[in-house]
Amino acid sequence: MQDNIFDKVFRRSCSDDIDKFATRDAPDEYRRLFEEIQERYERLRGEYSRYKGAFAEFVIISQLKSEAFRMNDRFISMMENLPADFEFTEYGNVWSYHSPPLHDPEFQIDILAKAKGGGYSLIGEVKNRKAKFSVREAKAFQEKAGELARLENVGKAVLFVFSISGFHKNTLAYLKKQGIAWSADRRWLDAPKAGR
Repeated sequence: MQDNIFDKVFRRSCSDDIDKFATRDAPDEYRRLFEEIQERYERLRGEYSRYKGAFAEFVIISQLKSEAFRMNDRFISMMENLPADFEFTEYGNVWSYHSPPLHDPEFQIDILAKAKGGGYSLIGEVKNRKAKFSVREAKAFQEKAGELARLENVGKAVLFVFSISGFHKNTLAYLKKQGIAWSADRRWLDAPKAGR
């Protein structure tokens, strides 16, 4: 307001409240607001990561169901460390596997593709994130995959890991030594073509 007298009266009457608000109330209010927004952001980021991972699993499952056995050479070129006699085959079932109820410890495997006939079944781990895949994660996956193979009576199987951000060097050495296939090829995330 342009009135100098009003400004002086207002400041004299409200200066303590203004000082209190500026020094104590406002910082606390902004801090609470910041914490609420940050909590909401972290929750949304977690949801986004979960959906991003689920999308990658879905697309790879779709590729294995409908495309991989038809374009065997293309899909083999997208993988490393496969057995020499490996070929993609038609899979009876391809799904994300959860351990049976009351199984201890409870676990989840991103992809189980059971081969029809005598081909290799696939047991896979999918990581669609910024971090590279580690040896610790490889060991945990290997342990879960062993338990899945026992529970589902999967004999001839290839373990594989898809990590969009790649692998640490020591992880690649570990995967190679353990006979686990891997891929960081983005073509796995190309959605299958409809009608094929």
